[in-house]
Amino acid sequence: QNIIYDLDLEELDGILAKCGKFVGENEAIKSIRDSKEAEIKTAEGQKQATILAAEAEKEKRIQEAEGMAQAIEREGQAKAEAIRMIKDAGADEAVLTMKSLEALERAANGRSNTVIIPSEVQGIAGLATTLKTCLNADAAKKEEDKA
Repeated sequence: QNIIYDLDLEELDGILAKCGKFVGENEAIKSIRDSKEAEIKTAEGQKQATILAAEAEKEKRIQEAEGMAQAIEREGQAKAEAIRMIKDAGADEAVLTMKSLEALERAANGRSNTVIIPSEVQGIAGLATTLKTCLNADAAKKEEDKA
């Protein structure tokens, strides 16, 4: 069944105006809600971007630290291998002392004229001086014996 209302145009305009006002208010509410949702999504995106940047920086630092640790470990292994090879070659104190003195001489012949000698090397230098004196005395004695 169709219900027919007997409305004049003014009443119909009034009803339509009220409906329009209601629809307009709903549109405004929807627009405000959409705006708020957009702000929330933007804030969440910024938060996520900040978190990801912090995680990336953390991972970078971890990787750098692990790389440095590996480099230090490899350097230690290389030094240990070098020491093992010297021991296997049967190098005694005299050979090591002589090599130390040669290295000291190379350092002294460099561009700088100042050489810093650690106390351990000073003891070696003293030993070398004593050894040189003994060798010179031994050579002098051999010369006397020949004469």
